[in-house]
Amino acid sequence: MFEYSVQMHSEEIQTIPASQLVKRHLSDTTVQENNTTFPTGSKLCKKAIGGCNKIAEEAEIKLRCSYLQESKQLLPDSYNAKHPQRAKQAKKARKRLKTIGKCADSGLETHNEPCVEIRVQRTS
Repeated sequence: MFEYSVQMHSEEIQTIPASQLVKRHLSDTTVQENNTTFPTGSKLCKKAIGGCNKIAEEAEIKLRCSYLQESKQLLPDSYNAKHPQRAKQAKKARKRLKTIGKCADSGLETHNEPCVEIRVQRTS
């Protein structure tokens, strides 16, 4: 985008005499939208669940349940909690995500393997 803007204005700069070139300044003030996401509690729980499953897979630990499908559905359910009709559903979804995160973490803690203990401490 910036490169295109420079090319577009470079023709104008070449036609300006050198004495006026110092007085005139061209700048591109184009603002692009930013896709920023904030780390809410439910997103962090979802990330912790995925991390625990990844650690279990690398250490070849068989977990009772991976909860991937359920956590995938609960994440969008936890959004828009301030709306009166969605407040109850969002609260339940957040609570369930937190519970699943604790279950996934405790599933790893039951196996006393050194590689798992180090990684669990870093993610906690």
